[in-house]
Amino acid sequence: MPLPHIEHARPSCAVPVWAAEQLILRRSLEDWIDTEISRYETEGFVRLFGQRGGHALDEAGGYTRSFVSTYCLNGDARIARFLKRFRDDWHDAVTAAGHFHHGYDANEDGDYITHTAEAFTQFLLNVLYLDITDTRTVAMVEDAAEHLGNWHPAVQDWYDWDAHVFRSYFLGTRSPYHRPPYDFQTTRHFRVLAIAAAAYEATGNDRYLELCRDYWLTWEERLRTAAPSQDVCLEFKRIDADRIRAFAAQPEIMADWRFHRYYRRELEHLGLVPETRAADKRVPAWKYKAATPLHTPHDLMMTMLDVLRFLPRDDSLRQGLRQVMDWWIRQGGDGVSQIAGIDPHCGVHLPKYRHITGDTSLDAAYLAQWPVGPCSYLLTGDPVRLTGVAALADATFRQALRRNSGDFGPDFAVDHACDVASNAGTSSAYVMPALFMPALGGLGVHYGRAPWLRVLYYSDGQLGLPADIAARYVPATEAGRPIVEWYNSGDTPHRIGVRGIDPATTTGLALDAPPRTDLRPVAVPPGAVTQVAVPSA
Repeated sequence: MPLPHIEHARPSCAVPVWAAEQLILRRSLEDWIDTEISRYETEGFVRLFGQRGGHALDEAGGYTRSFVSTYCLNGDARIARFLKRFRDDWHDAVTAAGHFHHGYDANEDGDYITHTAEAFTQFLLNVLYLDITDTRTVAMVEDAAEHLGNWHPAVQDWYDWDAHVFRSYFLGTRSPYHRPPYDFQTTRHFRVLAIAAAAYEATGNDRYLELCRDYWLTWEERLRTAAPSQDVCLEFKRIDADRIRAFAAQPEIMADWRFHRYYRRELEHLGLVPETRAADKRVPAWKYKAATPLHTPHDLMMTMLDVLRFLPRDDSLRQGLRQVMDWWIRQGGDGVSQIAGIDPHCGVHLPKYRHITGDTSLDAAYLAQWPVGPCSYLLTGDPVRLTGVAALADATFRQALRRNSGDFGPDFAVDHACDVASNAGTSSAYVMPALFMPALGGLGVHYGRAPWLRVLYYSDGQLGLPADIAARYVPATEAGRPIVEWYNSGDTPHRIGVRGIDPATTTGLALDAPPRTDLRPVAVPPGAVTQVAVPSA
């Protein structure tokens, strides 16, 4: 491994703006996490979550989505212990309640994959990447992943290997909807494939990677046959007018809200139901379109970029993802991401896409529409674009905590951040911006897919940075390797090591790994900015 090259250390310098902002944000985040862990240790799972049912129960761990990234930042072993305890308490609860059957949502009410997979993408897969060697977590993930490709005889088939599609949009281990007309396909199916991608990374079992590749080909064919100017297909229905009429003639299907929700346009066109006035339509417009901007390609990009790490020479996958990303950027109006908080959804994925593929041809189109924000920093390395990112994250985070504490009135008040109302607030839109790579030293988000880690930091051979050290990750340019820049805000010197991460290898941590002795620590004196080239992985 090449030794880090110290480019320079500047003692007695003014505090960089990025460092001052980052240290404030880090303190806010760590104080909140410490409070939530202490509350859990005092009150326990049953008191905090025992009254929940359905998806409010299986998504109970969603508020911890920022915890793994924070652990990477500070190495606090208390976070790791808490997440494993929560994992066990949560899994016991969803199993005892009958909500889970054979490792996955029983889905007896026929709910849909937008929510059923979130028990994994919002929680369990994050715990997996916290410690990818933990056999208990791996077993829980495999218990669900083995149903995706029909690999367990105790559960009905989920996938049609001949047609290369899932048998339903309502996947469950006891679901009665694994049949037409509920077999339409959307990019949301890539959300459950995130479980398969993680199972492959944890076990090395090729069947999980094969399933991801097989389902991708269904979408790749539609992308390949579309003209470059056409919209990207985000859903398709394997049905024609005669079949719609046949299903509508069956009372039990015609009375099912699922049939009406997802086939309303076809039913109206055939005169089988009266047309709904536009003002009365409660289903989002994208349900009726062949394509749309906003965040709907999100699951496809997240999962298949993980897969691309293991199939870097797969031209079909590379070209298809480029087509989706190019179209997505060209739409212009994209929703603000729950992960980045500042950038649009496409801006969350573009730096990762660029790093894995080496394709920089989309940078100019993105920067023309979104010239500021975290993604623009990662594309350019311009530190001016980083100014204010952490400060804005801290402000919105504090506002969310005030809202949840009741400062905004009883309609907004919840007991604490562990609550259904705040899972979509504090955790998604307000905590996660703190963890977009530029804001906290290049540590990527953990959102139930492989975390995008480019670096890890070590102090005295142990994972994490001291509380008074701020870190800035500076992306590589054509001139050389990426660097990290540290600022020591304390009164004592520190010796810090940095490890480069290759995203094409496992991104999971191993908590029982011995202290790192192969890193050359670098002295970071008080009041100094020190730059170090990131070693090759």
